[in-house]
Amino acid sequence: MSRNRKLDMDSLTTLIKQTVRNNENDREEALKEFEEDFFGRKEKSRRKLVKPTRKTRKVNLSKDKSSFEQLLERKDLTSTEKLMLIYLKRATKEEEITISVRTLAGALGINKNTALDTLMSLEMKRLIRKKSTPRGTLVRLLIELEEL
Repeated sequence: MSRNRKLDMDSLTTLIKQTVRNNENDREEALKEFEEDFFGRKEKSRRKLVKPTRKTRKVNLSKDKSSFEQLLERKDLTSTEKLMLIYLKRATKEEEITISVRTLAGALGINKNTALDTLMSLEMKRLIRKKSTPRGTLVRLLIELEEL
């Protein structure tokens, strides 16, 4: 019995390690896909160029791209935090947004607990300020993407 139990624990440990590695790869792929959608990309070379959702001039787009690259170069932010900052910046034209954590998690493709952890982490790094309200969480960006 103990030998079988040990084998089961070893296989379970291996499975957990593989899952963690796969989750890291999924986050990197999600960030790469978001970057492609953010700037526009060619889809399978048969379709036309997919343009960004906002109508901006090329000058503004290149400025956004450089700020996005600066954001990616920051070593103190995880990919989920970077993704959340960019989403919050693009989600509204105002300085603050009221959003439910479930909606935010669904938009980023992460679970609710990860979204809460990421919000708290960004708040501790003084990049955002959040406040719980009956209608959702009020999130205020304390930085501009160009400042990153």
